[in-house]
Amino acid sequence: MRTFSCLAFLILALSPVRAGNYGTAFAITPDGYFVTCHHVVNGAERLLVHHGGRNLSGSIVHTDPRNDLAVVRVS
Repeated sequence: MRTFSCLAFLILALSPVRAGNYGTAFAITPDGYFVTCHHVVNGAERLLVHHGGRNLSGSIVHTDPRNDLAVVRVS
């Protein structure tokens, strides 16, 4: 199992409709759950979480547009 000890990561949300959105994601569990902003991941078909020279695939677990929050899981 991969664990995440660093708190801040860069997230890239890719969409066929618009250019990629960048934002910061913060690890909230050691097993790959991150919190970021809803507006960063909204409409994304693919998520990349970048850290330490690596790009890891991510998926949206839950979004809260009203509070501009999203939970992402890195696999």
